[in-house]
Amino acid sequence: MTQLDAGRSFLLALALVCPIAAAQEAPTDAPKPRPEVPEKPKVRLPEGVVARVDGRDITRTQYFEFLGRTAFKQKDGDQTVSQLIDETIVRSEAQRRDVEVTDEAIAQRIETFRQRVQERSLGKKDFDQYLAAQGISLEDLASLLQLVIAQEQMVRIDAHIPPGNEIPTRDMNLWLTEMRKKNAPELLGAPEGNVVARVAGQDITFEVIGAKLYQVLPESEKIGRLRELANLTLLFAIGVEMEVEVTDEDLDAEMARRRALLAENEQLQGISYEEFLKAQGLTLADVRRSRKVRAGILLDRIIDRLYPREQLEAAYAERKEEFDSLYGRKRRASLILLRSGAYPNALRQRSLDEARLELEEMRERIRKGTGFDYLARTYSEHGSKERGGDLGNFTAEDPNIPKEIRQIAFTLEKDQVSSPVRVSQGYALVMVTDIEDNPGLDAMREAIRNHLKREWFAKQVEDAHIELSDV
Repeated sequence: MTQLDAGRSFLLALALVCPIAAAQEAPTDAPKPRPEVPEKPKVRLPEGVVARVDGRDITRTQYFEFLGRTAFKQKDGDQTVSQLIDETIVRSEAQRRDVEVTDEAIAQRIETFRQRVQERSLGKKDFDQYLAAQGISLEDLASLLQLVIAQEQMVRIDAHIPPGNEIPTRDMNLWLTEMRKKNAPELLGAPEGNVVARVAGQDITFEVIGAKLYQVLPESEKIGRLRELANLTLLFAIGVEMEVEVTDEDLDAEMARRRALLAENEQLQGISYEEFLKAQGLTLADVRRSRKVRAGILLDRIIDRLYPREQLEAAYAERKEEFDSLYGRKRRASLILLRSGAYPNALRQRSLDEARLELEEMRERIRKGTGFDYLARTYSEHGSKERGGDLGNFTAEDPNIPKEIRQIAFTLEKDQVSSPVRVSQGYALVMVTDIEDNPGLDAMREAIRNHLKREWFAKQVEDAHIELSDV
C-alpha cells in the first residue's frame, strides 16, 4: 500500500466529499454535460440481498467487500483507507475524552452548508439535490460533521485556542498527525483475510472500505459494479457445475505469461514482473489471489474444454467467411493527420475545409514523387508521425484503429493513397503499405478462440436469470 497522508484532516476530507467552499458552481449559461445513468433496477429482493444469479443470492456485505477488494491498493482505495483511519482515530479519541457533540451543533453546521449552497447557486439549487449529486445523504453528512466538530473541540483544547477564535487548518492537520503517531495504524500490505488495517483497536475491513466507496460512486458505476459481481458469480458457478477449477499450476502459467508480455515491452526492459507490481503497490500474492485474475483463467479453462483443437477448427470451417473478415485479412497503413474543427492544433488553427485542401496538396506532391514518410514526419499531427505515419498491421475490426481509417484502408491497393478522409479529429490521408489476405487458421487461432470465448460467456449472461436490486 502506498504511503498514506498522515496530515489529512477531516475538514479536508469533508471538502472532498462535499466541496462547498472549494468548488465554484458552473455558470448557469454553461451547464456541465450529465452522463446518462441507467434506470435503477426494479426487482424487489429480501432485505440485505442486492442481487440474485440463477437463485444464488449476493448480499450487501458481499457487494461492499467486492468494492473494497477491487479498490485495494488503487488510488481511490488508499484514500478511503486513509480517511477511515482518520475517522477511527477521531472517534476513538473523542470517546476516550468523553467529548460530546450536540444535535444542535450538527444542525447549525448543516444549516451553514445549506446557506452556502444556496448562495453559490443563487438560490437555484436544492440542498438535498446538491448532496445527492455529491453521492452522500443528509445522514452521512451529519455523521461526518459530528466527527469534524469533535476534532475541532479537541484541537481547541490541545492547541489552547480561545473560544470564538477560528481554528487554523494547519492546527487540525498537526493534531491528526500527532494522533496517528500515537495510535500507530497497522497497514496490512497483503491481507490473507478481510482486514486491511488496524488502528485504535478497531479493524478496517474490505466491507467497510466498500461501503465508504459506495457513497461516492456515480449511480451508473454502482450498477455496473453490481453487474460485474453478478457476472463473476455466474462464471464461478458454471465452473463448479462443469467441475473446472483454477489450480496452482494454472496460476503459475498465468504469471509466466505476464512475465513474457512484460519482457516484450521495450520501454520496460530490465524490470522484473515483481518490480513492476511493486511500483503499483502490489505483490505477486495479490495478483494470484485476485478474483478477476482467477476468473480469467477459469474462463480460459472452460473454453479449452468446450473448444479443443477439433471443435475450434470445426467452428472456423462453419464461419470461415466471418472469421476471415474479422481476423484474417490485414492491412498495414500509414497516416497523415491534420487536426481541425473541434480538435484544432494549438499552434496552427485551421478549419475543416483548410485541412482538406492542405491534404489535397500533399496528395498531389506524393503523386509527383514526394515520399509519404517524409510528409508524415514533417506535417502529421498524429502520434505515429515519428514512425513516418506507420500504424502497423490491423484487421477490418481492429478496435485500436479508427473505423474511418479501417474502412478506407480495405478499399485501397498496395501503395495507393486515399483522398482526404474525414475523421473525428479533422482530416487524414491514408496509404496502404502492405496487404495480407487469408493467412490461414493457425495465424488466426488465438483471435478466433478469444472471439468464441467472449461469445460463449455473453450467451451465458443472456440466458442466466440475473436479478439486481437497490443496494
